[in-house]
Amino acid sequence: MQLVQIYGDPGVPLDVVTDGTQLAATVSAHKRRLVEAFRTLTDEQWATETRCGGWDARNLADHLADATGFFDYTLSRALDGEATRLLEGFDPKETPKQAAESRGVQSIREVLDKLELAESGLQETLSVYEADDRGSEVWNLMAEAPPGNCPARISLQHCLFDSWLHERDLLVPLDIAPTESRDEILATAAYLCALAGIASVATLDPFPESGEVLRVGIPDQNATIEITVGLPTVVRIADSEAAADVEAPGILLAEAMSGRADLASIADPGTRPYAILGGALPFLSS
Repeated sequence: MQLVQIYGDPGVPLDVVTDGTQLAATVSAHKRRLVEAFRTLTDEQWATETRCGGWDARNLADHLADATGFFDYTLSRALDGEATRLLEGFDPKETPKQAAESRGVQSIREVLDKLELAESGLQETLSVYEADDRGSEVWNLMAEAPPGNCPARISLQHCLFDSWLHERDLLVPLDIAPTESRDEILATAAYLCALAGIASVATLDPFPESGEVLRVGIPDQNATIEITVGLPTVVRIADSEAAADVEAPGILLAEAMSGRADLASIADPGTRPYAILGGALPFLSS
């Protein structure tokens, strides 16, 4: 399936209704924890293969540093009114792989320094957003993510989703229990639902009618994710136990939609929910 990207008209490809300030706080807490997780790895753990096929912890840290550096840059440029277009034609699987291979074998210290520098830069940029006199509107400035140009808060949400998933890719094979933050789980699951919504439009049969909605219940978080499928796909999170078309625990939902767990454990193959929720896979880096 081809990666769905939209630059310029007809507008942003997706939206997750979220508060930028709250999201920034969630990302900051997550990123500090992630860097600390890498800092505490033993030499043996650094060499352990992650859930990203063929990548050890060094490869994963290198990728995360690159990704964080990109999001720091696009968010910084958005503050000055520039919507970057660096990812046009980006291949989520091959581009990171080729970048890692081009650098060869790096020492643990090299990749850790690179990751710490990238994460520090992002934290500084988020501080600038929080101090901006435009208030909450600053989060609607146009930045970039793999689906194309989008509001800064959506770019930041892609950053969180990628980092949250890779934290689990690192820790699960090491038998280290990842922290389970409700805000992180819901933000990641909601963003995956948005990616799935825009990607599945090209393959759904019948084609989605205007306003088609899929409701995904997350009972363990007392929440429902509402996906309005289309271009753009709009996702909302409700703190409720509203009637849902499909239900799953939040972590299982995110893992299944990202290919780390079986999607059939959530939705029956051949059904509309299964077809929609499976759409996020082309956006995954590994």
